Amino acid sequence: MVETPPIRESSRRGLEDPAQRIEDFKAAVSLFTTRPEVDAGRIGLLGICASGGYSLAATGGDHRVKAVAAVCTAEPARQFRYGADGTQDPAVFQGLLDAHRRATGPAEIHWIEGASHVDLYDKREYIHLAVGKLTDFFAVTLDK
Repeated sequence: MVETPPIRESSRRGLEDPAQRIEDFKAAVSLFTTRPEVDAGRIGLLGICASGGYSLAATGGDHRVKAVAAVCTAEPARQFRYGADGTQDPAVFQGLLDAHRRATGPAEIHWIEGASHVDLYDKREYIHLAVGKLTDFFAVTLDK
């Protein structure tokens, strides 16, 4: 695990800027490729909640990222339009995943039956299923 640099200070608290968040992911990948303890051929990203959507969008054209996973992904544009009611359109995530697949290779969606967005934050029975799937996914995709 690479220790990340300190979070930059900002007077823009509470700002949710999807374009900037996507650029943050790209900048993180650029930083990791310069670190001697990082195997640049085995970079993977994990995004949780809105970062899940951002990580998929950021890696759609970035061949440096070999694997990306998203957990309880939220699509902020939908939430801005309709409110955070916990529902998501699977087609939106399939489109982002397809873009990533075209750039880097195999991809899949794994739904955990019965789990809501928030359940994946704090219900052990669902968290264990997600962590198990993520562990297997990264082991297979980054060991190629």
